[in-house]
Amino acid sequence: QLEDAVENENQLIQHWVRPDTLPKLKKHKALKNALDACDLIHSDSGIFCALSTWRSGKSLPTVASQKVIANLIRLADDNGYRVFFLGSRFEIVSNLAAHYSNETGSRTVCGFHHGMYRPEDEQSIAEQIADSGAQIVITDMDVVTQVNFTKRHAHLLSRVNVFTGHSGVFDKLTKYEGLFKQSRFSYLWEGLENLGKALQKDNVVNKFRATFCLLAGAIH
Repeated sequence: QLEDAVENENQLIQHWVRPDTLPKLKKHKALKNALDACDLIHSDSGIFCALSTWRSGKSLPTVASQKVIANLIRLADDNGYRVFFLGSRFEIVSNLAAHYSNETGSRTVCGFHHGMYRPEDEQSIAEQIADSGAQIVITDMDVVTQVNFTKRHAHLLSRVNVFTGHSGVFDKLTKYEGLFKQSRFSYLWEGLENLGKALQKDNVVNKFRATFCLLAGAIH
């Protein structure tokens, strides 16, 4: 579907969601509206896919975002599509753009911008994307921010055929591509921080997920 959107010059908005998104939908209308605006939704969570399989009666695979996006960039290189990276910290997104530029050539990666920008800078970023000629924009944003960005600057971004990504995807991509290595202590510390944040929330799914991930990481 991503490839067809570029070939047919349509616009497709795709996003990955986590299991803890579901309990928020009744309370957060902006989140529900943003998900409704997406053309394609995936999850890289086994729990979410199992629930979806049970509800639909069809066997649905777990879709790992970093694998799909890495393959999408290589597909873009094979077909002459242009890719723009938007979001995350400057050091992460710049290293990621440099890595894929070296791997595919500068013809594929046509630009990047970090996600720590001020609201008044958003217009110029949309203009930068439009001027780059990007057909695919990979975002490290939550779904509400991503959808609102595309809506506010629809006139500038009409030539972009695919918006895809989710919050934290650039971290996943850097690890998947082996751009930096973390020690076991770093993984354990990161897991403890995530567990602490999850336990402060009321969401049971969050607490279970964080605890399970930490235990699985420690056993591994």
